[in-house]
Amino acid sequence: MINQEYNGWKNWATWNFNLWINNSEHLYNLIHTGLRSLDKRENPNYKVNDEILENFQIRYLQGVAKTIVGHEKLCPDLKQKDLKDIDFAEILEALHQDDELLTEVIEELNHE
Repeated sequence: MINQEYNGWKNWATWNFNLWINNSEHLYNLIHTGLRSLDKRENPNYKVNDEILENFQIRYLQGVAKTIVGHEKLCPDLKQKDLKDIDFAEILEALHQDDELLTEVIEELNHE
């Protein structure tokens, strides 16, 4: 696969994986719940630095991807060979930005 920018993402595989995980309520909830369980802000018992935490979260995303990529209903456009092209750090950053935006909106609604 040609590894060039696609729709504002690093490449087609990254864009496509992001599309699938954000357009399936089940996958969205699975990923966000898993990432929150690894987040030291949500679980103060974690005593790891940010780099290790990010590594855990990226590995979690990679595990989800290995499970769903190629599944006819969950992520049919991507194939196992595409896994190497997905930029999981970019996906993780976008997921964190989504969480921060959602938190801001909820806080604003609670203050009204």
